[in-house]
Amino acid sequence: MHEIERSLSTLDNLAEEMLTTLEWTMPVDVFAEQPVPPLPLDCLPAPFAKYANECSAASGFDVGGYSLLTLISACNHIDHRARMEIAPGFEVPAFAWLGLVAKSGAGKSPIMKASRRFAEAINAEMLKSSQSTQAEHAAGNRDTRPRWRQRHADDTTTEALAKLLIDNPEGVNLFHDEITRFIGQLDAYGNAGGGKDRGVFLQAFDGGSVTVNRAKAAPMFIEQFSVGIIAGMQPDVLADLFRKTGGGADGLYQRFLVYQISPPNIVNYESTHGLLTAATIQNIFSRIQEWNDAGIFTEQKAKLAPDARKGHADYLNQIRIITARTPAKRLAEHLDKFPGFLGRLAFGLHCVECAVNGEYLAEVSIDTFERAKRILRVLYRHSEAVYLILDRGAGDVLHLVRSAAEAILSKGWERFQRGDLTRYATDWRGRSDQTPEAALDLLIELGWLADITENQPGKRGRKSDGKFLVNPQAHLMFSEHAERITRERAERFEAIKALAA
Repeated sequence: MHEIERSLSTLDNLAEEMLTTLEWTMPVDVFAEQPVPPLPLDCLPAPFAKYANECSAASGFDVGGYSLLTLISACNHIDHRARMEIAPGFEVPAFAWLGLVAKSGAGKSPIMKASRRFAEAINAEMLKSSQSTQAEHAAGNRDTRPRWRQRHADDTTTEALAKLLIDNPEGVNLFHDEITRFIGQLDAYGNAGGGKDRGVFLQAFDGGSVTVNRAKAAPMFIEQFSVGIIAGMQPDVLADLFRKTGGGADGLYQRFLVYQISPPNIVNYESTHGLLTAATIQNIFSRIQEWNDAGIFTEQKAKLAPDARKGHADYLNQIRIITARTPAKRLAEHLDKFPGFLGRLAFGLHCVECAVNGEYLAEVSIDTFERAKRILRVLYRHSEAVYLILDRGAGDVLHLVRSAAEAILSKGWERFQRGDLTRYATDWRGRSDQTPEAALDLLIELGWLADITENQPGKRGRKSDGKFLVNPQAHLMFSEHAERITRERAERFEAIKALAA
């Protein structure tokens, strides 16, 4: 009895101390269909975060979606031939493939439109200039055919892209409101070459030379065939396509980073949507274009700083452990791409920050690397949520997360010990696998808990003696859930008393 009292006293003291120092994030709604943590806006360049906040306030749509898509749009605008060396023989570009995941009506199209506008403005100027120079050539005022400059494309056939990429070795970017349209176009050719198109796009993810053979014309050799993609995804629709095509056995789907949009929030039409913020970002994109034209990104190969290189090696080793122990095959294949994703994101973020500051540096700092890793840490959870639908996984961790959240709310806990979940949370009793630990880790990442378990020499992890502090905002935000859970439990108890011995 005295041991229990001492343990509770220690827990109270730790909790009081933590309450004065903790900076809580907003707890995520774990009762939503697929809860995911929010994007850390402080990891992005300040103008991007400011623009995202303004767009989100005016529309009610997900602020993380606006910020991430604007960043990836900038990364994709960087010359695709530019490379960052992670280690000898391991180099990555800055461009990426990103899928924006949400059901219809969640704001995919408005978010994409607001995020691509800056690159679109530059592309429109390129098209206008190309039309003018082509007209001069047609009129006989130019001896040699000028380049047709165009960075954005709608037609995703390899022949159409090849023609563009011959004149635009900096790379071409695609924007699709729905990824199934893009995948459908690749699969539509069937025996006429759909499989070959998929193979070319697999190469386009990394860039490099490609030869496109044509039935009725001479082959085309493209020195740099690289494509950046931003596309919307409806997870249920994609899941059907996923199953019909064998789960993307060639790895095409798995090359997409995925971000799941949060449900729409309150709209405020009176919110400030400053023209200055948009103008600032347009200037950043324009500087990237100036550096593309001047060859700034390709003249000197970027490199990770030594401490960032070590950090990347550690990350790669951890990912290999995770993928080896991930039972869902397609998710494991996707997670296997994360070390490359991290390199691309760090390089792209570095280039964008250089454009913000007006000076290009070849070394990518540990600070930039760590911020890219924080962004990818969140996207890891988004991948789990999306692939749970694509792989139709059991969702056992999510079940325990919701069960623990219900116990926290119904009991009104401000702090608790791991054993309390065993006693009061459904399905926690008798669990000896790693699922409860994964559920606790996820509750911490989703902003519900803080781990206040004191370090004990000679003991491993937290296990049964773990101690946790509850985010006070959880009780405020989900009070209706707490009332519902308490009412349902009372009704169940009364029904059992009436019907059972």
